[in-house]
Amino acid sequence: MPYLTMKAACAYLTLSRPTVLDLAREGKLRSFKFQGDRGRWKFTQADLDAFMSSLAYVQTVKEEAVQQAEAIVHVMPSNQDRGKDGGRDDDT
Repeated sequence: MPYLTMKAACAYLTLSRPTVLDLAREGKLRSFKFQGDRGRWKFTQADLDAFMSSLAYVQTVKEEAVQQAEAIVHVMPSNQDRGKDGGRDDDT
């Protein structure tokens, strides 16, 4: 049975590394750590497929999308930050 690396698992699940790491640590995503491989996380495709078919995957994808959207909104200046003229520098 071939094992997938953390990087491959993240790409396959389309989730970030911190999210996959949290899922593995919490036991929501079945994973393996081998002593001979410096304790790196490994996953089987069957386990990733099983997780993707679960409700936990749908919730995780939604949560990550919300976090990404909030991060984008947090970076964007609001209309209040721009002033009444919308941030225009000209006197027109």
